[in-house]
Amino acid sequence: MFGENSYNMPLNLAMSFSSNPEALKVFLRMSNAEQDKLMLRASEAHSTRAVQKMVDELSHTKGAH
Repeated sequence: MFGENSYNMPLNLAMSFSSNPEALKVFLRMSNAEQDKLMLRASEAHSTRAVQKMVDELSHTKGAH
């Protein structure tokens, strides 16, 4: 579902994408390096809410279509 990086995806990030499909579309268009950076940020986040905020911002700032 998430491409070659899916095996590295933190569970909290995958769950956040399930509630924001537009952000998932943006993620799938990102380069592998950009995906890795986001996954690292998610794995270092201190709360599920922080990860959800990252995902929600992704859909707004990257212009999901």
